Amino acid sequence: MARKYYPKPGTPIGSSGSVEYESRLPVGRVVCVVKIGSPEWDQWITVNKAFAYMVGDLFYSVKSFDRRRGNGYWSAYKGMNNQIVKIYIGTSDKLTVQRLEEIGRDFKRMIDSKQIQFRNDGLVKRPKRIKED
Repeated sequence: MARKYYPKPGTPIGSSGSVEYESRLPVGRVVCVVKIGSPEWDQWITVNKAFAYMVGDLFYSVKSFDRRRGNGYWSAYKGMNNQIVKIYIGTSDKLTVQRLEEIGRDFKRMIDSKQIQFRNDGLVKRPKRIKED
């Protein structure tokens, strides 16, 4: 049976249209929720450059990166031991609930269609390519 992969403790986690994160205040830690697509979301993603998103029981990472033309470009990553699969999202305005859910379904489809295979020990293996002579 394949191992389950979870984000690191303290990583903001999103699902069902919102992201939960811990905020450290002088009085202690407070769990905050920001709704994806809200004005608070736009402000939150300018400060926070990474979070995990959950679709069903599948987690994946969403990270921001900069380009010469500017910053605020996003990609989704699903890491499985020594393999990392990347799906480009686009600029911050493309970071919507619908797109995040679609990416989760894409990762699930890749796993289900054997493009990415789990072995019994939890490692990932890709299907062998057949060489044509």
